[in-house]
Amino acid sequence: MDKETLLALKKRLKELQKYDEEKSAIETLLKIYEETLLKKRDAVEPIDTELIEKIKKERKAGKSQLECIKMIATERQNKTIRLVDVKKVLLEAGVMKNSKSILGNIYGIIDRSGYFEKVDRGIFKLKEETVEQQLPLDEPVSALLHVKT
Repeated sequence: MDKETLLALKKRLKELQKYDEEKSAIETLLKIYEETLLKKRDAVEPIDTELIEKIKKERKAGKSQLECIKMIATERQNKTIRLVDVKKVLLEAGVMKNSKSILGNIYGIIDRSGYFEKVDRGIFKLKEETVEQQLPLDEPVSALLHVKT
């Protein structure tokens, strides 16, 4: 092996070591980011007592579980809800009883409603209202139907 080849190999070795250092730095950043994201996702928001009282009143007035969940979403920042937070509010308000499958029940209500879009595992965002949902109830039915004559 000549001297030039030896120098080229040493230079290439230094480059590879530099990439290894960058790789370990990126891996460390990813680990920190993932841990922070998990902590943020698992952090429980404090229960809003005013919201609970409002939901209790609305529930007595005949609102459904879905309507109560929509009320919770409209009170939240970015209209985003987490299943565990909804569970706590609904239990505290007496809308649902605690059971092993309560989170599954809440998920089913949210998923089948069509009012929410899934953001992440256990996190949903209230969709923007459509034109049909914004029409007042006192409008005649013909305004909602498009009938060909």
